[in-house]
Amino acid sequence: MKKFFTICVFALASIASALADGVSIAPFTIAAGETQDVDIVLEDEGGVYVSAQFNLYLPDGIGIVYDGTAYAYTSPHYGSSFVGVSKRTDRDGNDYYQFYLEDRMMNPLGAGTMFTVTLEATDMVSTGVQTGYIRSVSLVDEMGGGPDIAELTYDVTTSVDVTVSDLGYASFSWPRTLDFSDSGIQAFIGTRYANGS
Repeated sequence: MKKFFTICVFALASIASALADGVSIAPFTIAAGETQDVDIVLEDEGGVYVSAQFNLYLPDGIGIVYDGTAYAYTSPHYGSSFVGVSKRTDRDGNDYYQFYLEDRMMNPLGAGTMFTVTLEATDMVSTGVQTGYIRSVSLVDEMGGGPDIAELTYDVTTSVDVTVSDLGYASFSWPRTLDFSDSGIQAFIGTRYANGS
């Protein structure tokens, strides 16, 4: 009975370790019109991987900076067999960025930053806490195995600057949802207007 218990504990520990592997982005804040560098990290509790592929879905109004020829990113794995980012559209019409990294010889993929991307929030971004998704994660080790993870999430807090006059009032319009709950600002929607009032 004691041997059986030890084997079960070891098996559960191995499963927990495997489940800990994945791709993550730490929560971050970005304002409308702002750019920011964000690290995409390999969470690796086990051995090393030789390739990784995943799809990054950003909240509406946020994208990777594009200079007309390439997306703005860096990687400690330059010189690898292949490293790249491309923009794609899924079958539901949602845009995402596909990341691919293969490094079998020079710098195997252990825990740490895989990519640093430069993100930009457009003037069309919603405000408040948004959820982003990392989908179709495939990590491959030297033996051709590794976890396939359907979906991981991360949080982005988006904001927009509003200038209020010395009188304490301002008019403001925005094409997307606004969240004033932690701003100290009271927002009202005007529904009537009359000359002279």
